[in-house]
Amino acid sequence: MKLAEFHIGLEFIEGPFWWRCTDVGSRSVVAIRLVEDDPVWYAGPPYMVEEVVLDEASLADCHLTEEGHIEVALIEADTSGHPDYPHEAMQLMADSRPPIRGRDCSGLTVCRRRERFCTRMRLARSARSG
Repeated sequence: MKLAEFHIGLEFIEGPFWWRCTDVGSRSVVAIRLVEDDPVWYAGPPYMVEEVVLDEASLADCHLTEEGHIEVALIEADTSGHPDYPHEAMQLMADSRPPIRGRDCSGLTVCRRRERFCTRMRLARSARSG
């Protein structure tokens, strides 16, 4: 979002939280995080919850809807890459990387592409511990 889109009382999402704008400056926005169930927490000013200053870098990550926030995150995940290589080259390298011990994902190894355990590994560990 752009700074001009903000006004006092506007609710928006930034990161994993919903926020309410409490003041708009020349280069920043002051907002309270909406995490409490009781609306008394948001009566003010002064507010019973902390007011946070969101700078120009944080404002770029603000969205009016969760759908917009998710859409931007998906586009960024599909297009971002290593600073010196295009996304397509990084994706090709990640997809062509062999598993750690030469097994495929059906084996009991860590899948290098996703950097997490395969389902069979998790099941084997839970069976041993349980």
